[in-house]
Amino acid sequence: MDQTKKEALTSSLAVFPGYLVVGIAFGLLAQQHQIGWGWALMMSVLVYAGSMQFVGIQLLAQAASPLQVILMTLAVNLRHLFYGFSFLREFGERGVRRLYLIFGLTDETYGLLCQKKLENKAEPQRLYFWITLLDQLWWILGTLIGAAAGAVIPFDTTGIDFAMTALFFVTCLDQLKDQRSRGAGPVRRGRDDSAGAGDDCRRSARPAPGFGKKGAEGMNSSMFLAILLMAAVTFLTRWLPFAAFRPGQPIPKTIAYLGQVLPLAMMAMLVVYGLRSTDWLGSNHGLPELLALAVTGVIHGWKRNSLLSIGSGTLFYMVLVQQIFR
Repeated sequence: MDQTKKEALTSSLAVFPGYLVVGIAFGLLAQQHQIGWGWALMMSVLVYAGSMQFVGIQLLAQAASPLQVILMTLAVNLRHLFYGFSFLREFGERGVRRLYLIFGLTDETYGLLCQKKLENKAEPQRLYFWITLLDQLWWILGTLIGAAAGAVIPFDTTGIDFAMTALFFVTCLDQLKDQRSRGAGPVRRGRDDSAGAGDDCRRSARPAPGFGKKGAEGMNSSMFLAILLMAAVTFLTRWLPFAAFRPGQPIPKTIAYLGQVLPLAMMAMLVVYGLRSTDWLGSNHGLPELLALAVTGVIHGWKRNSLLSIGSGTLFYMVLVQQIFR
């Protein structure tokens, strides 16, 4: 193994635990909704967007229309529109490797690449490629483990879907903290070029096997189309900055400002979306959800560890709905 691959592996291990555990939760959620491991694997390979994959399971289970899939994918992944501005130069101008780097620009990978960007590598593209590839492999591994466990091991997964809401909530808290650290925005900063956009890096740092019971030809076709639409729209949101701007080209202040405020707004909306099934007028009045969100927020504010926050909040919610608020 050459030095570049060793460095990529060392860097990628930072997200390995989180991707593995959240990937397992995604695989379990897919099995809970009777979405077979084949579909879950396809989503992790082609879509590769944690938040969107959790929402995607809901969309597949509900047999959402193509328009619903497109609009929801845009809403969930809108923040990805602004990640590419930090790497207009580093990703190069052409080639398959550049396309894969754009495809794999998830939240966690963006953070890792930002750290590496600060080291000012002479030719960073190869290192970035291996970090991105390893990150996706950890995610795929978690998906397969979760899907296999859900299909083979009999245990109650009631409440596991709260992991999606916890993920949105933690991301929303991170976005809020990041926005506060920026201050008043691009007017106060007085910068509107691509180098200014790159400064963001400094601030981030029991179903049947296979394709499941939903195996009728019509259902398979609609699910396949939905996953392809998710993948296409997700890639589009990550690719647009590279299509619209060339390395060194000035970025308008309006776009820079939207890049600061829209991600937080969209994440807040997704938290509300995650709570859409809560019966606020029922006997529990949404108390399990509120308590679990409080635990998630307190732990995240304490440890600033997404894996710990999401895992703790989800486990706490599962205990509440399975043992206390039955």
